[in-house]
Amino acid sequence: MLRDALDASYEDTLDCPELFGLRSTDDIIESHRAVGTPHRGLWQIFTDADGACGCMMVSETADAGVSELVYLGLARRVRGRGLASCALRSAILGMELLGIQRLVCAVDRRNTPARRLYEKLGFREFSSRHAYVSSSRDRPGVTNV
Repeated sequence: MLRDALDASYEDTLDCPELFGLRSTDDIIESHRAVGTPHRGLWQIFTDADGACGCMMVSETADAGVSELVYLGLARRVRGRGLASCALRSAILGMELLGIQRLVCAVDRRNTPARRLYEKLGFREFSSRHAYVSSSRDRPGVTNV
């Protein structure tokens, strides 16, 4: 079900769309699991009448009192309805009850809806990075092994 939720959330994503299709969903799930320790109850799958429509993953990091919003994504069919805001508010409340003092996340600068949500909930930018990706499908004569 997590695989379905992620796949649905990638449709027309604004979060690093250049990465779409470069890795299998199972590989992406494993990399998300590798980020700290998943918080029980804060890895959630969202469903509607049509099936999985998104997910949220919050994990504890090695830094005491700090957790990471590893992923929050919704299917195109449910975006704009306030689900991400409700989920994130719930996660923040849950973290406060657990004594977690800080939540960090990474977001594509071009993802205006996500950035607006994070700013509305009190997040502030503290770091900026450039991400580079190269795929063999972008280079003639190079094949994946």
